[in-house]
Amino acid sequence: IKNDVFNSETEIRCAQFFFNNGWPEVTTKSGTINITGNPDIQSPKFIFGPIVDKISTNTARIIWQTDEPSNGQVEFGQSTSYGKQINQAEFSTFHSINLDGLATGTNYHVQVNVFDETENGPTSRQDISFQTLAENGVVVSLPTVLQPSGSNFQLSINSGNLSGLQVYSAYIVLSFDESLLTATSATSSGTLSSGWGNPVYTITPGRIVIAMGGVSTLSNSGSLVKINFTVNSSAQEGALTLISFEQFTFNEGKPAAILESGSLTIKDTTDPIIEKGPVVFGVTPNSATILWSTNEPTTARLQYGLTSSYGEEKQSGQLATGHMMVLSALDENTEYHFVISSSDASGNGPAKSSDMVFATSGGQVVLMSLPAVAESPGSTVNV
Repeated sequence: IKNDVFNSETEIRCAQFFFNNGWPEVTTKSGTINITGNPDIQSPKFIFGPIVDKISTNTARIIWQTDEPSNGQVEFGQSTSYGKQINQAEFSTFHSINLDGLATGTNYHVQVNVFDETENGPTSRQDISFQTLAENGVVVSLPTVLQPSGSNFQLSINSGNLSGLQVYSAYIVLSFDESLLTATSATSSGTLSSGWGNPVYTITPGRIVIAMGGVSTLSNSGSLVKINFTVNSSAQEGALTLISFEQFTFNEGKPAAILESGSLTIKDTTDPIIEKGPVVFGVTPNSATILWSTNEPTTARLQYGLTSSYGEEKQSGQLATGHMMVLSALDENTEYHFVISSSDASGNGPAKSSDMVFATSGGQVVLMSLPAVAESPGSTVNV
């Protein structure tokens, strides 16, 4: 039911229905759906950000997260009058817009506006300010990770090449959604900074502060430090949290760092379920159609043959909840075995049916049809 439909009624008509090859006869009856409830009048809300990262000499990225699918509008400029605008037409809960062609070493102001699919809004966050770099910097990035609820994992802060840049210390502050993620410790083992010894860190809900340094300077590129996290056991599958740099500096600010935030998505570990079917219909001497539905978008695979060893198959990698496979070039008056299976986008499954059997019809099929006619009210129609 579309988001902008409420307090209305719609008819559902049976356009076509037949048993076997048309016998027994069928009389169809239309149904109705009464749509109740109130319209969506709530504007979308920011649940994370907006934040500015990937700031270089002439580019930057604005990222944020909303509580419902929304599109975005970013206004930016060198004052709070802004003057430039970028629109994001797609509706999503996670948003990312790149700003290009910025002036080097310059202060910028940003305002983000969001609207939901029923045009509620705008919800605005005003006057976010940042400064582009005056000189080229070293890229420091966080990865995008996929982990199940209740798991422990190690996240690496990665740095570009530090050779010859005289880096002898780093100060790092990361923030994240405390309802999904808990930081437990930080280590330099196996990283570029292992010669400095383990870092000093402070952990509070949704935040970790790391300070580290040493006599020797760092060189090469790779992992700068590793942070151990626990995904909260109550985290729902598919939930997402940004892991962002609240602050980062090498030494006393040089070399400059181009910071790139990361994210955690809670991995789906639940197998899909075949909710309805499989159903065989439209059987002719040489064809049949198999129909089934799943509780979440999945792939579709149908194996079939003269025995339960099958030997033939059809499949679709397109994710959907409704699945239909048409079998053709079958032998008439013949019994066929088949099994269907479906896997979700995370690779869970496959959900699989038991071995099932249908038989093609024999002899010639006669098609009976009715014409389409147009007559005025009250007239007699012969068909």
